[in-house]
Amino acid sequence: MRVLFGINRPIGFRQALRNFSLPPFPGHARFREVPPEDIRQPPPAVGFEYIHRSTGADEFTAAIGGYRKMLVRLIETGWKPDLLHARNAETAGIITACLAREFALPWVLSEHQVFVLSRYSEWRRQKMLEAIAEATEVVAVSHHQLRCMFMHGVDREASVIGNMIDEDFFAYVPPQRDRSRFRILTVTYPMPIKDCRTFFRALAAMVQQGHSDIEATVIGNDSFGDVSKANSGAYEALAKEYSVHQFCRFVPLVPRAEMPKVFSECDVFVSTSIAETFGIAVREAMAVGRPVVCTASGGVDEIMSPVNGVMVNIRDHEAVADALIGIKTDRLTFEPEKIRDSIVSRHSRHAFLDQMSVVFERALVFGRPRETEILSR
Repeated sequence: MRVLFGINRPIGFRQALRNFSLPPFPGHARFREVPPEDIRQPPPAVGFEYIHRSTGADEFTAAIGGYRKMLVRLIETGWKPDLLHARNAETAGIITACLAREFALPWVLSEHQVFVLSRYSEWRRQKMLEAIAEATEVVAVSHHQLRCMFMHGVDREASVIGNMIDEDFFAYVPPQRDRSRFRILTVTYPMPIKDCRTFFRALAAMVQQGHSDIEATVIGNDSFGDVSKANSGAYEALAKEYSVHQFCRFVPLVPRAEMPKVFSECDVFVSTSIAETFGIAVREAMAVGRPVVCTASGGVDEIMSPVNGVMVNIRDHEAVADALIGIKTDRLTFEPEKIRDSIVSRHSRHAFLDQMSVVFERALVFGRPRETEILSR
């Protein structure tokens, strides 16, 4: 396996001149390979930057040129892929569809992003739908995700295979309850779809009912590019608005390697999202053995049960608070090992590889778009 990735570097005309270079023509780009020592391995990966001043279709033309060039370079080393795999339709799918046509390769599209086509231009919407139609096999991470795709004009069947939860990385840790404080954890970002306001309203409802011995850890930020700018300002403003700032601990960024420990140190994980395609953090918390209180946001609905937590309606902060109080006072109890088992049985490395292997093998055999049975495991 090889991972091929491109880093989008748009440049303005004036900026190019300030750098004493001529800006690329629209639809063209300058390419700069990422040094291998700057890429975390394994798996083996090849990366490049494409520097351009294009928008819309021209931007994709510039990107595809870079991907084509890097793929040819890989092939010239003696390594040619039998199969291409794109992780979403928005960008990767459009690019992969072009490469698959040119190099006559079968390909698999896994869709895991929020699938709302109205946020894209008409050109990009059509290209996304074309890519999905052309893919040899299509995978959605949940039935909720598949439903959204159908509602937005996708006209083909697809497999439903959730993301992998690495049970070795997110190892089970027996809970150690600190009776002096009830530890609540959420991992989110300050966008309307995550509905952080409901989380802080729930905390306020708990405090109003006399449960002030709580500590809520809020992890996340609004920086999707430069992590040096990551901050918790949006969360802190909401916490102050609902007078619960003193009960909260704000952590803008946590290294991935430390997340299992973070999950293990909470008594309950909370998600108040309006919509989740899959709910990765919810499942990671469960893998460690922690109960979850979450809103019925789509992707999480398929895993929630009385064994692993409580699901309530979206924006129902009172129901979130009541569930948290129930867990805090032991009115609601859960067996940590069974919480973990509910995840490992469906999303472990072994389960994921078994399901994806079927899709890959089918793509290699047929090598063309075909209707597939919806897999639900």
